[in-house]
Formats: sequence, C-alpha cells, structure tokens
Amino acid sequence: MSVFFDYKVGTSSSSIHTDICWHPKYPLLAVGTKNDEKGEPVGVVHIFYEEGDLLEDGTIEKDCTPTCMIWHPNKKFLAIGWEDGSISVWSEQTPECFITPEGHKAPVAILTFSSLGSRLISGDERGVMIAWRFDSKAQLSQLQNFQKRSGYAHCIFKPSTGHSTENFFNN
Repeated sequence: MSVFFDYKVGTSSSSIHTDICWHPKYPLLAVGTKNDEKGEPVGVVHIFYEEGDLLEDGTIEKDCTPTCMIWHPNKKFLAIGWEDGSISVWSEQTPECFITPEGHKAPVAILTFSSLGSRLISGDERGVMIAWRFDSKAQLSQLQNFQKRSGYAHCIFKPSTGHSTENFFNN
C-alpha cells in the first residue's frame, strides 16, 4: 500500500502500514506499522503533526501488530487495537499507554467511539464485541460484551439528535 501526503512522514522503509488515522479536530496523524526486521519491535504506531514531524513521545511500540486505531472525537486520545487482542490508549497529556486488563482473545478488528467519547466499542475477529466506559483519564472499564459466530467488520453509533446517547449500558 502506498500513502501520499504533502509532507513526508518518517516511518521505517521496511515497515508495512497497517492503519492510518487523522484526528477529527486536531492536526494529528497516527500511522500503524508492522516491522519484519529482526531486533525491531513488531508493531509500532507513530503520531505526527500535520507537517510530518513526529510528536515527542509519539511512538507506541508493542510485540505484535496494530490492527486498528481511532481517535477520541474531542480529545487527544488514541485507542489502538492489537493483534494479541489488547487495546491500548495513548494520551498526549501523559505520554503513556493504558492497556486493557482483559477483553479480547483474538485480533481486534474494529474500534468505534460514541459521539461524545464516553463509550468505546471494540470487536474482534472471533465475534466478541465489548462496550467500554471511557473516562476523562483515558481509562477503559468493561461494561458489556456480546458474542456472535463470526468477526465484525463495522460498528456505528446512532448519531446524536439532541438527546444523549451516551448513557447506554449504565453500570
């Protein structure tokens, strides 16, 4: 896959791009890559400014491939789904990743935030879908999970019509 920008972003030439995601409000670009070189982290997500400059503390590394990413609709939080079933959340305020304590046992295939960002839905390749509460400190807590026989390809929230849709799965 080739990706073209007005500005060059600095990812490894041996990397394979697995996902790419612009923030809806801020000039931030997340690029997920898979690296096959020995001695290098397998999965890396780089976060760039719109001019192609890497953010300080804008690199997230893991020993598996990033499979999907989504930005919080209003804040500088990035949720990342991984091949091992984990979900990590990067925050610009505290440049660290919070990783879900439990959840998926298969690669995460989809991530979707509610319109206000207080809920996150994740789905994996084996058909498990989890609704998460997302707090102001980028912490996830599991609310509900669902199982079907096959994986998920898409998930959407009903757009807000003036009534709050953020209160589903109140626990």
